[in-house]
Amino acid sequence: MYLTLKMFPPCDKFSEWAIDVDNAAAAVDVTEEETKWEKPSIYRVPNFIKCEKVTSFVPHVVSFGPLHHGSNDLTMLEEHKHLALCHFLNRSAKPLLLFADKLRRVLDQLLESYHGLDKKWKENPDEFLKMMILDGCFMIEVLRLKAGENGYAINDPVFGLQKVHSRIPYIKRDMLVLENQLPLLVLKLLLEVEGRGPTDYQYIHNLVLKFCGDNLKDGLQGLARHPLEVYRMSLIQSRGCVTRCSSRMQTIINKMSLIQNCVLPVRGIPRTNPRDDIRPATALRECGIRFVQSKEKSLLAIKFDCKNGKLSLPVLAIHDANIHLLLNMVVYEHMHVGAGKEITSYVVFMDELIDTAADVRLLQEKGIIKNEMGSHKLIARLFNTLAKDASPDPTSKFIEIRYQLNEFCMKSRNKWRLS
Repeated sequence: MYLTLKMFPPCDKFSEWAIDVDNAAAAVDVTEEETKWEKPSIYRVPNFIKCEKVTSFVPHVVSFGPLHHGSNDLTMLEEHKHLALCHFLNRSAKPLLLFADKLRRVLDQLLESYHGLDKKWKENPDEFLKMMILDGCFMIEVLRLKAGENGYAINDPVFGLQKVHSRIPYIKRDMLVLENQLPLLVLKLLLEVEGRGPTDYQYIHNLVLKFCGDNLKDGLQGLARHPLEVYRMSLIQSRGCVTRCSSRMQTIINKMSLIQNCVLPVRGIPRTNPRDDIRPATALRECGIRFVQSKEKSLLAIKFDCKNGKLSLPVLAIHDANIHLLLNMVVYEHMHVGAGKEITSYVVFMDELIDTAADVRLLQEKGIIKNEMGSHKLIARLFNTLAKDASPDPTSKFIEIRYQLNEFCMKSRNKWRLS
């Protein structure tokens, strides 16, 4: 006997749900959906990504925005946020309500910047607005420290000259954690009302980059979504730096993949896919490849000279904060639609170069890796962790470089066999 829906008359709650779903299905609008998904840019990191790396994705000393607001581990600096607000208002000589009115006009936009935001913030918009003002003024005051502005007591535990240099590295780290981002629109609007100086996006981006202290250049046109995006773009933007595989090379690689996947196995000929992982650094050296420092700072400034066998790589400082930063940028690229996968592609490429401590030692000897962690074995393990489950952009320039390196190694091996 077959069971039919008629044997199970729908209950009232199910009927209501069915009607709601039918109405939603009738109102499907792809354009509206695209607009909806463009709005968020700050995300909670999924648990399956955090795993053992949870400390990389949470702030340690200060919260920015709602996702870690009120955390027991971050209460120490809340008092200093109020102090920063008072100093900011004192210098501006303007009442707080002027700043609040300016931000209230974009409150919906700020709320929508956070993906999966707790309902309590939407139900209490004034509390959200208060947090945006406090966190925004604190961030401005912190960023201005590196710009030489300071009007605080010399022994202030955060802003005072006696403590500022020891505090900045921790605040910088937290400012670049994905879950701890603050929309830069907040800073722009606060600066506009303050009216004491520049308010354009270049000024705000340069404040962020100067605070981060890496002598990086702004790589964006228009106001970035948050500090992490400013920093990420500064790492991948460089004059004359190609980020995509050329269309001609992409066509060659596609044809080679077809031949090597379909034709060669039938004929019993060993194959090497152009998209195969490259050999680690020590094995590449044995094939005659030389490693040299790139003059560019961009992480995408990787070039291979096929004629001379020279692989140019940008210098990368390896220390605890940089590892956390790379992890957060990789996850941001994974979560945010349209962000690109430049950092992810770089990390996967470097993971292929670094297999063992010997590979790290070789790249350090060539000045490509600045080892600030001590153990070569630890760095090799860290890169393996960074690239775990990560997939590079299939159209990135790294595909072309992979192909060129593998071709060079095959020719080198063939010459060795013939001799």
